[in-house]
Amino acid sequence: MNSQPMRLDLLASPEARQRLAPLMAGMNQEPVLNAPLALIVSADLALDKSMRELGTSEQMLARLAGSLEMRKSLARDSALIQLGYLVLALRAEGLDVGVMTGADLAGVDAEFHADRPWQAIAVVCVGHGDADAFHPRAGRHEFDAVSQVL
Repeated sequence: MNSQPMRLDLLASPEARQRLAPLMAGMNQEPVLNAPLALIVSADLALDKSMRELGTSEQMLARLAGSLEMRKSLARDSALIQLGYLVLALRAEGLDVGVMTGADLAGVDAEFHADRPWQAIAVVCVGHGDADAFHPRAGRHEFDAVSQVL
């Protein structure tokens, strides 16, 4: 289903990032303050309102309108998929990207989304990082440990 529920707050000013920083987990505050751009990635819980423009059937729109749980589930799952593509696109453009979920996301919503039905799902720092600040790549699971071939 073509729902496109991801919404973005682009925090380009230091003042906007200073509003966000106290809502981040301790180790995530400095990256937010130092990044040239921080994104609040959210899921639009009123996605049924914008899906009409995308050609969604009236029957599906009515089902979504009648179920907050269905809207939350669809919005969050689809926005997370969109976030994955956004990260790939930003990295393909040569930007460094740090995705963080260590935050008071309800507090982020209260601070930035009080007037809209957006639910924050992550914060993303975007820019060109300092090579000295990068951590070595952590281990990865072996294929057989996380997969089964049937």
